[in-house]
Amino acid sequence: MQYMFMSGDFVYYKTRRSIELDKNLGDAANIVADLEILIMVKLARYVLSSSECLHKLAHQAALLDCTLAMADVALEHDWNMPQVGVVDVTSTTNG
Repeated sequence: MQYMFMSGDFVYYKTRRSIELDKNLGDAANIVADLEILIMVKLARYVLSSSECLHKLAHQAALLDCTLAMADVALEHDWNMPQVGVVDVTSTTNG
């Protein structure tokens, strides 16, 4: 067995078989780490390429949240339903 490293109270070794597998197939831990990095980079690129769409979606979700909050308060206080228009402005009258 070959000493590899120590982490906390644990000591890690490689057997002759694992060293042989590393020579034939490569070190699995490094391969997995490389794949994890590749996946994270691809995911980051995809999210960044969609950032404009995500920003618009977040904006619409915020408008919906505000509208629902106003409707909830109106129900609690027995107020009239707010008039919602197509314009991207929220205002209250006599409120």
